[in-house]
Amino acid sequence: MTIITEEFSLTRNQYFSILLQNMLTGRWWAFVVFFLFSILGIKAGVESALLLFALLSTLFLIYMMAEGWIRSNPKANPLIFQNTSCEIDHEFLSFHFKDGSLIKIKFSNFRKILLRKECYLLYPSRQQFFYLPLKALRDANDLERLKVLLRVKAP
Repeated sequence: MTIITEEFSLTRNQYFSILLQNMLTGRWWAFVVFFLFSILGIKAGVESALLLFALLSTLFLIYMMAEGWIRSNPKANPLIFQNTSCEIDHEFLSFHFKDGSLIKIKFSNFRKILLRKECYLLYPSRQQFFYLPLKALRDANDLERLKVLLRVKAP
């Protein structure tokens, strides 16, 4: 039972969006710290404490957006944005890139798998992920077989 996907590619905007969501998920604590500082400021009688919270939060969001935009530069990560197809069998997930590169990963090496509205994000490490859009699957049967494989084979 082998699943072969249609060719797909990840755009810079999609990659930027995924990076930004990952950064916000991993750095939510900063907003809590900013909020606590503003609460302490209010208790101390500082009238601009909420303004400080808004300012720190806005600057932090701008910093994360700039970092995400720089990291999503196609010149720095050319492999990520190439046309790709995927071959999925009972043990491995293989990504075939347009330039001939091949990445083959055993299902047990994925540490986390996220199903988003339009794609799977497959994480072999905390920071690295592989993008597999649902629309690249040829039909509903392929999607169901992939779901079963991921549920049975992946941790």
